[in-house]
Amino acid sequence: MPQTTITLTEDQTDDLRELLDYAEILEDWLLRTDDAVLAELADFAFPTHFHHASAVTWLTEDIGHLGCRLRQALPPPLTMRSTHSE
Repeated sequence: MPQTTITLTEDQTDDLRELLDYAEILEDWLLRTDDAVLAELADFAFPTHFHHASAVTWLTEDIGHLGCRLRQALPPPLTMRSTHSE
């Protein structure tokens, strides 16, 4: 499958970094929250899934894995690039 390339403005790149920061907070919270909250999320988000509790676990893992892959694809922040080029 051919690679698809997208171009983001610096503002869009910063927005994506911020979104990934928020996703990391959500992932950390999901990993630490109690079972009752996870059960409520499972009932809400995956009511028809054959094993909705597992779906919450997979969701949490996917948030982490996708965040890591997207962060690796991003260029360093502009402030870091100017510091490293000196």
